[in-house]
Amino acid sequence: MINRISKSQYLKGLQCHKALWFYRHRRDLYPEIPEARQRLFDSGHEVGQMAQAYFENGIEIKEKYYEIDKAIAATVKAVNQGYEAIFEATACSSDGAFSRIDILKKVDDSDEWDLIEVKQSTGVKDYHIHDMALQRYAFEGAGYNIRKSILMHVDNQYVRRGDIDIKAFFALEDCTGIVKSRLPDVPGFLRDLLVVLNTDMEPFVEIGDFCKKPFECDYTHHCWKHVPAYSVYNIFKGPQLQE
Repeated sequence: MINRISKSQYLKGLQCHKALWFYRHRRDLYPEIPEARQRLFDSGHEVGQMAQAYFENGIEIKEKYYEIDKAIAATVKAVNQGYEAIFEATACSSDGAFSRIDILKKVDDSDEWDLIEVKQSTGVKDYHIHDMALQRYAFEGAGYNIRKSILMHVDNQYVRRGDIDIKAFFALEDCTGIVKSRLPDVPGFLRDLLVVLNTDMEPFVEIGDFCKKPFECDYTHHCWKHVPAYSVYNIFKGPQLQE
């Protein structure tokens, strides 16, 4: 029985139950990662590494993504050792929400922590809030006293002159209020998605606009294979799809 769900799986399931089910039960349908997307992943990793240089007295949790329990234990060890910034910190709630956070930052002279999520975008998107809500839910559920949920993103006003100034390159945006407003929804979403993961039957989901937003689904090649190149779905490809 599947009793844990990661942040990436949670976000995939919020966009489409069928996509989440395919991810766990039909790995044969998962496409090769296009070069453009791989470059985006690599760029995001580089930005994440740059963000670590913003903080002092930090340690990175280096367990593999599938070594959940080891990563959780390593995070607890780093907390007990007194590190002020823990990169790729990992936690899991009792009802199965587990998440890594780019930076778990100790609040000075306190038992509180800030959750800092790093994105290579230049502002806050709605899907970032779902992302950060699950992170906060997982860490609070694991017993961490969380103060703020912060999005650390590229400052679009930054102009490079010589070497990159890390402090000026990033902007930190406090999203605590809106993240907290999403927390009551998380347990219900989590239960629904765990039900999806534990069923043997493929969910019935009609294709629609959500297949392309906020991200193009990995399984459009399968679910849309019966749709001709020009169809009724093209009629609505206008400004509303370019948000």
